[in-house]
Amino acid sequence: MELQPNNHQSVYYSFEVAGKSYSNIGRAGFGNPEFCCLTVGQNLIVYYLPSDPWVSCSGVPDQLIENEVPPIVLAGIIFPLFAMTVYCWRLPRFRRWLLCEGT
Repeated sequence: MELQPNNHQSVYYSFEVAGKSYSNIGRAGFGNPEFCCLTVGQNLIVYYLPSDPWVSCSGVPDQLIENEVPPIVLAGIIFPLFAMTVYCWRLPRFRRWLLCEGT
């Protein structure tokens, strides 16, 4: 394991499946200790696809997904509101521009 505090507190981890080594980059927490409490060589919880161990994550997948839901919902609400606001603000000007240019 390698800790990278200046790279968004990334955790580089490796694990072995059927005698073959795999590695990936992940985040602390989510079933593992927080970044400040990790030490190099410490065991981590790692989940991987049995059919393809290259696909893996550090931590409990359910907790990782729960962490991603609020930003996705927030973006799903804010982006459409922003797009509609810009559209409504710009449309009357664009129509006036078209009408003035056409004459």
